[in-house]
Amino acid sequence: VLSKVRPQGLSGVDVGGAVRVADVGLPVADRLRLAGFGVRPGAIVTVLGRTPGGGRLVGVGAGRLALDRRTAERIGTDEVGGDAPATRGTARTDEG
Repeated sequence: VLSKVRPQGLSGVDVGGAVRVADVGLPVADRLRLAGFGVRPGAIVTVLGRTPGGGRLVGVGAGRLALDRRTAERIGTDEVGGDAPATRGTARTDEG
C-alpha cells in the first residue's frame, strides 16, 4: 500500500498530527539547515501548533522548531500509518 503525499505539505497537517517527512523542496542551503534540526526525509515530525502567519510549530526528536508558512508548504509529508510495521508484525504472528 502506497502512502499519500500531502500536496499542501506540512502546512496542511492539523495540530497534533504526526507525519513522516517525504521531501524538502527548498534550496540546498535551507535543506541543510533544516536537516541540522532533524527535519529531513524519513524524520517523524509532530505539529504542535500554528503561527498567526500560517506557519507551524513542530516537534522533531526532543526539539521544537517554528517554521514559516512558505517553508512548511514546501516540506512534503507522508502519513505515519504503520502499514508496513503492522504487516510485518501480523506476518510474524500468523507464522508463529
